[in-house]
Amino acid sequence: MLKRAQQAHFVEVAMIRKSAVIGIVAALLVGLAVTSNSQAKPRTYVVALATTSGGFVAPEYNFSRLPMFVIYSNGQMISTSQVVTQQYPGPAIPTLLTKNVSFDLRRIVNALEASQLTDPKFDWGIPSVADVPNTDVLTQLSAKKRSAKVSVYALGMTGPNLKKSQVKARKKASQLLDDLQSFSNKYIWTKTSPTTWTPTKYLYQVRSAEPTEYSNTLDWVGDSITKDVTCAVLPTKDSAQITNLGSKINQETIWNSGGKTWRVTLRPLLPHETGCKSIGY
Repeated sequence: MLKRAQQAHFVEVAMIRKSAVIGIVAALLVGLAVTSNSQAKPRTYVVALATTSGGFVAPEYNFSRLPMFVIYSNGQMISTSQVVTQQYPGPAIPTLLTKNVSFDLRRIVNALEASQLTDPKFDWGIPSVADVPNTDVLTQLSAKKRSAKVSVYALGMTGPNLKKSQVKARKKASQLLDDLQSFSNKYIWTKTSPTTWTPTKYLYQVRSAEPTEYSNTLDWVGDSITKDVTCAVLPTKDSAQITNLGSKINQETIWNSGGKTWRVTLRPLLPHETGCKSIGY
């Protein structure tokens, strides 16, 4: 009887140890899976973004205004093309270019720091001009750091009321932003050429309007329009139709919907943007 009891005890201990080992292995596998997933999908954030705000501009322009460029932590850069044509009416949506600049991120960040565009406390001075937009530069230098915003009124302008140091800083910062927007090899050494970036969704603004001598009239691609709209998100399927229309739409295009005619201002939704609130609407 004693021998059988001892054998049963040993079997029970062995089973307990086996269960414990299995539990430890399972926990390790779960931990490795969590670690692997977290390493495989790091949070993508905006490293640098330059845009303009304010100024004496039309409401439609203010709504459709896009950043000069935006650079993400995964290396993707999207820039608004600087090519200006004399064509009228102009395109409904500006050309957006993209390029991976992963190997240039440190060089770009260093240039922004050297130009005071990461320092919200730097004194840029205020030129004696009115109704000119601000240039806003948003930066986040690492995943652990907070983002910083620098806003410079009338960056491209100077005047007698500015110090020499402020004039110098303004010229340097303005040139840097132009260089980055155009993928200048002064800061971006990656040799691949930029390609066209195609939005998957658009924001849109609507107001009732009649055709003009420059207008072409098309049937609206989305849900029926019944009233003016300050801002709304166009679903992916309808957004694809806008992209497919391409050069058929321009700034004077008028849309038929609900038995009336409307002017629709379109604005691509960038990867870091979530909807109307993310652009201030």
